[in-house]
Formats: sequence, structure tokens, C-alpha cells
Amino acid sequence: MLTSVLESLLPGARQLRPPLITGLLWTLLIWLFLADSIPSPDDATGWIDQVYGVVGAAGPVGTGVVLSVLVFALGAMLSGLSEAVSAIVGKAASRAQRAYRWQIHAQRSRRRLRREVATLARDLERRKLAIQQASEADRAKLQKRADQQEAELSAVSERLNIVERKKVRRLLLPDSSANLRALGTLPATAGEGLERNLISSAWTQGLSSLSGEEDGYVREMDTYGLAEQPPRISDLSEGVEEEFSGDPLDVLRSLDEQLYLELDRERAERDVRLAIAVPALALSIYAALQWSSWWILACTLPLSFIVRYSFASTQERTRVLRLVQVRSLRTPSIQRAYDAGRTTARLVIKQRQERRRAEENRKQESATSPAPLQ
Repeated sequence: MLTSVLESLLPGARQLRPPLITGLLWTLLIWLFLADSIPSPDDATGWIDQVYGVVGAAGPVGTGVVLSVLVFALGAMLSGLSEAVSAIVGKAASRAQRAYRWQIHAQRSRRRLRREVATLARDLERRKLAIQQASEADRAKLQKRADQQEAELSAVSERLNIVERKKVRRLLLPDSSANLRALGTLPATAGEGLERNLISSAWTQGLSSLSGEEDGYVREMDTYGLAEQPPRISDLSEGVEEEFSGDPLDVLRSLDEQLYLELDRERAERDVRLAIAVPALALSIYAALQWSSWWILACTLPLSFIVRYSFASTQERTRVLRLVQVRSLRTPSIQRAYDAGRTTARLVIKQRQERRRAEENRKQESATSPAPLQ
């Protein structure tokens, strides 16, 4: 019982750490800015003197409580700054990753086009030489093949020329429409199309759940014209997208409590590091401006935290969807796809049984029918 109570309190306790730590660091930065301008109790006048009076009347314990509340309130207000920075950096990191993947794809595709043009050109030269040495009867057939290969070489060369022109012949190829036509679109990553894969996988599991003969059912479905993917797959995929449109951990909590607690702990640690990183970066910049330029080196650690954990935040939904697929967890939309697969399997079994009965009836009729007269 005590364990369950502690587990229920842990998520709330984890949420208190980021604003508290953020408030402490921002309070330290504010103190460094204002420490020299705050007068001593003997020289204080106006509202500062009143603050000293309240502190003296409240005592150490009361002052500590008030300061803790103020620090937490400051951290809660400035946590939005860390979240905004994380969102901006996360989107920028995602775009940078996609740009990097495009450059790798573009360079590989350009090298492949060069090899293809060189191969086609060599083959075309061989064919032309063979035409000159061929007889009159074979020359027309060889010429037709050479014309086809020449047309293919012209098409590939035209695609290569698009990315080999002087204007775009550079280290970084832009993903313009012309380059996309020449080099092809960027291949999908493992995180793209996960919703559709979840529905297809659940439908296949439902299809094979009745007897475990998935391949046999698929071949049987080809016979009856039922081999298309699950019905309403687009609608069910949109249903999965809608289910995970909010906080993905909320959905995961209803599916697997233990997995939810593990991911919630990881998110809490990530949020703490992001909460520390932004004010720590500000403190490093202040130290570099006020004391020594060597303090600028201290910016590398909070910057690395911001980039790493901001990118991880943008990939959280994809990671949750992968875990749902690996662990065969079922949301309502995934369950409907599974049920649709079972319904299709029952239909296949029924049609298979009807076909077998029809074959048995034909055999019985042929066995009982009288032999033809000689």
C-alpha cells in the first residue's frame, strides 16, 4: 500500500522540481545583477527598509518560507521561457536533421545517376559496334534496342544535368522541385507513417489470430479478391493520430501503467535538465561578460543540454508510437483494426469451408452417377 501511495505521489513531486530549480538559478542571476545596488540595513530607506523590517519580524523560518514561495513562483513564471526555447530549438533541430538527411540522399542519388549514365553510355557504344558487325537480318532488331537504350540514356542524362548545372553544382543541394524530380523524394524514416503501420499490423494480427496461418490466409484472400489492406485504413489511421494528438503519455497511461511511469520519469529528468540549461546559459554569459571570457566555455554544457533534450522532446510522440507497436498495445482505433482482421479471417474460413463442401458434393455426385452406356 505504501508503495502504491509513493508511486501516485512521484509524478506530482517530479513536476515540482523544474520550477523550483529554475527559480533558484534565476534568483541567483538576479542577485548577481542587483547585489551591489542593494543598501545595507543601516543605510536602507523607503520600501527597502520596510523589507528589512519584515524580515527581522518574521525570523529565519518565516523568511525562508516566504523566499521559498517567491522562488517557486518566479521559477513557475519563467519555466515558460525554457519551454519556449525548447520548442524553438526542437523544431530547428528536426529541420536540421531532415536537411542533413536530404543532403546525404541527394549526394548518393547524384552519384548513382553518374554511374547509371556511364553504364548506359558504355552499353550503347557496344550496341552500336554490334550493329556495324551484324548482318542485315539482325541489324533492325539491334537498332531498335539501341534506340530504346539511347532514349533511356537521354532521360537519365537530363535528370543528371538538372543537378550538374553550374548554378546548383555545389556542396549543398537545395530541395527544390527540380531537384526532387531529378533525385527523387527523401525516403521515409522509421517514425513516418507509424499510424498506418499500427493499423496494418493490428489488422494482420487479427487476420492470423484464428489459426496462425497468416500467409495462407493472405493467399486465400487473393482467391476471393479480399487481399486489400484493412477496410477504412485511412479513417483508422486518422483515429490513431487523433488519439495521440495531445500528450502521448496520457494515452499510454491507460494502456500500460508501468511503461507510463518509466517514460514519465524520463520526461521529468529531461524537463529538469532543460529547466537548468536556460538559466545556466544566462549565468555563463553573465560570468563571461563580468569576470573572464573563459567562462564562455561553460556555455557548451547548457547549450548541449538544450539541443539534445529539445530534440528528444519533439521525438517523444514517435517513440511512444513505436513502443505501442512493439508491445502490441491497442488503443480503440487499433482494436477496431484488429477486430476487422478477425472478421475478414472468419469470412475467409467460411468461404473456404463452402468451397470444400462444394467439392465434396461434386465428388459424391460423380461417384453415384450411373456409368454411361457403351
